Amino acid sequence: LRSGGRDVSLVIAGEDDQGGGGYRRSLEDLIRHHNLQKHVNLLGAVDEDEVRKQILDAHYFLLASHNEPLGVALMEAMSCEVPVISTAAGGVAELISDGQDGILVQPRAPEAVAKAIVELVENPVRAQALGQSARRKVIDRFDSTKGAETLVQEIHRA
Repeated sequence: LRSGGRDVSLVIAGEDDQGGGGYRRSLEDLIRHHNLQKHVNLLGAVDEDEVRKQILDAHYFLLASHNEPLGVALMEAMSCEVPVISTAAGGVAELISDGQDGILVQPRAPEAVAKAIVELVENPVRAQALGQSARRKVIDRFDSTKGAETLVQEIHRA
C-alpha cells in the first residue's frame, strides 16, 4: 500500500508464543528491511483496555491469519462497528458473511488484503455500512446470555 502511494500505518497488538523471541523477530526484521519503522507499531502483549482503545481508534480491523478457529478479536472489532477484513481461514467464514458484514480474502494473499483495504478506503459509505451490519450481527448472534441459555438447554436435554 505504501509503495502505491497510500499513507497507511499498521498497529499490531499481541505477542508470539515465545514472548517476543519468535515470530516477532521476523516481523521486526521485515519492518527494518522495508524501512517501515515509522509506519508499523508492534504493541506486544496488551491488556483488554488497550485492546479496546486500539480497536476504537482504528479505521479498519484486519486479521490475516493462516488458520483461525473462530476469531474473538474479529467479534470485538465487529461489536465496536469497525469494518473488518479477514482471511477466510478456519471458522472465520462462519462469522463473517463476505460483503455483508466484512470482507473475506484467501489466506496468504497479501495483494487481496491490500485490494480490500483500498476498496474500503475509497468507499467510506460501504465501510460504514459493513461496520454497522457487523455490530448488529454480533449483538444478534453472539450475546453471552444467548450462549449461556443454549448451553443450559443442551445440558438439560442430555
